[in-house]
Amino acid sequence: MDLIYLDYNCFQRAFDDPRQAKIRLEALACEAIFIKAENNGIQLIWSFIHEDENILCPFYRKKVVSTASFCSL
Repeated sequence: MDLIYLDYNCFQRAFDDPRQAKIRLEALACEAIFIKAENNGIQLIWSFIHEDENILCPFYRKKVVSTASFCSL
C-alpha cells in the first residue's frame, strides 16, 4: 500500500474559493485522495504539525475535525 503525506493546506483546500479553476481542481484532487484513503486504497501519513496548524487556524469552519480517522502516525 502506498503511503502519502499531504501538507495541511490539502485538508483546507475545499474551503477556498471554488470560483477559481485551479482551486476547484485542487479541491477535487484532494477529495479523490481522501476517498481513496477512506476506502483503504492508500494510507495517509499524519504529522504533529497538522495538529498545531489546526489549533492555530483562526477560522472555526476551516478546522479539520480529525485527520487521525484516516491518517496514521
